[in-house]
Amino acid sequence: MTMKIANFRKLQVLTTLASLLPIVMYLVMWNSLPAQMQANIMPTPLLLSRTLVAFVIPAALAIIHLIVSFAIVDRAKKENNPRIMWLCWLMPLVGIIANIPLLLMNI
Repeated sequence: MTMKIANFRKLQVLTTLASLLPIVMYLVMWNSLPAQMQANIMPTPLLLSRTLVAFVIPAALAIIHLIVSFAIVDRAKKENNPRIMWLCWLMPLVGIIANIPLLLMNI
């Protein structure tokens, strides 16, 4: 079973765009968001600026996703095993699911 590099690139582009979807979610709700947003990522809630929560954190996660997706693609090519490519969807889905409660909590 051979794998085409073009298919890998399409998957990487698609999953990277999906990992940026939280930014779109925040942009849609921007006027409803408070200037300081509560994030329960530590034992005590943190108040972070909405710019940090809406843009910086999702962008950083998208960069990490892109790095990880290159590693996944490299491994899939070396092992000639396209079945592990579903892992490219893991981080974007977790990012979207994790941002929905944060967004709803701060509206």
